[in-house]
Amino acid sequence: MIDHRELLRSLRLRPGMYLGTSELPYERLVTYVLGLDQGSAALDGFREFLVLKVGTGDNLTWPGLVGLLGGSMDEDARVALLFDLLDEFLAEVQSAGRLAIYREYFAWLRAQPWHDVDLERFHGSPPLDLINVDDTAGLLGISRFEVFDLVARGELRPLRSGAEIFFRRGEVQRPQP
Repeated sequence: MIDHRELLRSLRLRPGMYLGTSELPYERLVTYVLGLDQGSAALDGFREFLVLKVGTGDNLTWPGLVGLLGGSMDEDARVALLFDLLDEFLAEVQSAGRLAIYREYFAWLRAQPWHDVDLERFHGSPPLDLINVDDTAGLLGISRFEVFDLVARGELRPLRSGAEIFFRRGEVQRPQP
């Protein structure tokens, strides 16, 4: 298994070995790290980690968040900042795991005045006219089992709130004979 922390430390010390040049422009480093992540998912949670550091920017990608943290730094300072942030993130992932970062991020997210839990949960702005499985079965004149047959066939899309399953009333239609 690749130790991404060690790989990035080696890249920092010897960029020519990895990129064929001793110069390491910020944009080239970002491109390399994006490719590394695409091939390994090593940076899952990095964006959330940075949102917590910045305290804003939930609508940005991780390169944009690094830009916010870097402000008006010169090229070398931005490269150093990115390496430092990656090292800190990967060290935290090794010690506490990604789940700890995601938990902290979601706690932060829910504390934001602009965050709408219902929008996150139901993929639509409240109020939603939701009905439970039994009401859906009654409205359609079918059994609970047949409701889940419709779900399995993709004819009815469920929404979940904890252990409860709901359906949008407007999407519940009687099956055509």
